[in-house]
Amino acid sequence: MKFALERLDKLIRHDLNPEKIKSKSPNPEISHGWKETTEVEFENIRNWILRNSFEMESAERFGFFIQQYQGHIIRLSDLLYGNRFYINDHAYDDLFAHIMAGLTSLLSYLEMGYPRFFDDEENVPSSCLHNAARVLEKEMRAIRKKLPEKCGNKELAAIAFYPVDSFVNRKNNSKASYQRLRYVQELSGSLRSYCNAPGNDTEGKELEQILIFMNFNSLLFLKYMKDQISSLLNTLDLPAEKINWLREFRNEMAHSSSRGDITYKRQRAGITELISSWVSEEIAVIENREHGFSIAPPESHSGSAKEDDVLQLSLSVDSLGLLIRAAKDASIIVNKNQTTMLQTAAKIFRTRHAEQISPESLRNKFYTIERRSKEQVKNLLHELLRQVSKYCLVPLVICHDYFNGFMELPVVDVF
Repeated sequence: MKFALERLDKLIRHDLNPEKIKSKSPNPEISHGWKETTEVEFENIRNWILRNSFEMESAERFGFFIQQYQGHIIRLSDLLYGNRFYINDHAYDDLFAHIMAGLTSLLSYLEMGYPRFFDDEENVPSSCLHNAARVLEKEMRAIRKKLPEKCGNKELAAIAFYPVDSFVNRKNNSKASYQRLRYVQELSGSLRSYCNAPGNDTEGKELEQILIFMNFNSLLFLKYMKDQISSLLNTLDLPAEKINWLREFRNEMAHSSSRGDITYKRQRAGITELISSWVSEEIAVIENREHGFSIAPPESHSGSAKEDDVLQLSLSVDSLGLLIRAAKDASIIVNKNQTTMLQTAAKIFRTRHAEQISPESLRNKFYTIERRSKEQVKNLLHELLRQVSKYCLVPLVICHDYFNGFMELPVVDVF
């Protein structure tokens, strides 16, 4: 029982190796024997996992045990899936399908039986991805046509359908995690229910609520919501009206139901938090203007800040905004008030083409990411890493100080 996974590994890697069996037709008796062997090993693996769930005293150790089995089963599934393409004899189809179904069943057993320890960042086996994409493509054909008609907004429909579309049309050799697959399946189910519901959502408000509920924290959706809010604010004349409307909207957003067990981009804040944060910044900007405060950096008498008071950068404003955002998301910058943080950055930084940086411009670049800026920042970080790697370490020698005990002195001459 303990070595069932090792025996299964040997069967797939050695006995079903394409180089070994591609020139031989399967012997029915041997094929039947392999099927029975795999059935026994699958059952042994389940029993071994169940036994360890009771015998292991440390939850952390058991979690590592589950994830080790999960990763190994996934690798065996990918190996078996790849081996099948190198064997032209269709007589092996039934055998390979039988073993693949058993491996998939094992993964489902781990996922459903031990969800606390199941690593949903692990990549899904290629065979499962292929089957899932084929099913989604078939189910979503009708939804692709219905969605723009249902919500009356082609832009919003395209944004909502993008995760499903990109998953179905991904390259054959590309990977996807369990978390991504689960989200795409849940989102497609919500879109299907939305399209099949009676009536029309002429302004797309119902679809917006569905995406918020699904915690669809896509930057495209965030930009769409910002544009919708900005367009509505332009219809209001008085600053007080805009502030009141934004505060009411922020309160509604705070009480909006959003799933906490699922999210589109796990490393990013939830969609309600992203929208509420942006709304709070808009309120602060309007209030500052209303009270006569300027959020632009103060100009000196010479028309620009003194050179000693600023840091001159070789970056563009776009890249600076992206770099600041990455530093904040990585908790390198720990300021809680984002508006104040960007105001401070605008005061002390200067770029190649901007003697004065507007906080509003920096805030826009903070959310809008261009491919060129992303590549520039990545190259900058690689250069920083290269420079750090070149620095020499200063060795320390230990000497004895008769008054203060041991002390460390740096060696000046570094060879």
